[in-house]
Amino acid sequence: MEDKKDKIEIFRKRNLQYLDEARLATFWYIDGELQGWDTAIKEGEDCGDGYVNAPDAHFDIWDIVREEINIPMKLPYDYFPRGRIVYSKFARVFTVYADPDLLEDEEFKTKIIQTYKLPEGRIQWDSLPDYHHADSDCELLKDEDGEYYLYNPKTQEKLFGAKKVKDDEETK
Repeated sequence: MEDKKDKIEIFRKRNLQYLDEARLATFWYIDGELQGWDTAIKEGEDCGDGYVNAPDAHFDIWDIVREEINIPMKLPYDYFPRGRIVYSKFARVFTVYADPDLLEDEEFKTKIIQTYKLPEGRIQWDSLPDYHHADSDCELLKDEDGEYYLYNPKTQEKLFGAKKVKDDEETK
């Protein structure tokens, strides 16, 4: 009997060790970088339907993340492409829900797998209707000092916080 228990334990350690390393996440993809919060599976929120989810909602953490990455404007939480990673306890699979545009980007997928230590062969990619980012005529750019600003190519205006300037005006 002890031999069977040992074999089961060895099997579990070998086949489930990814549970100790992989992370659940609430994230944004900004300037080719993942931003947001992640958590260990054991610290995730059990949804009661067999899924474990990151405990943080995008709209709850956006202002903190925005400040951490130095975006001075009060852009809405859905301005940038975003997503989350959940885990199915029954299927033993991670589902990455993300903006549909991101799901076509292989560089994005590679960064997700590496950053959150997701095990190959145990990942599904999907989108949810509310994970489309906000449509905007403006682009978020960085100036030579690394400060973010919005640029509207139609009006040729830059927006620094609440201050608008034309392209040909001094910005500082």
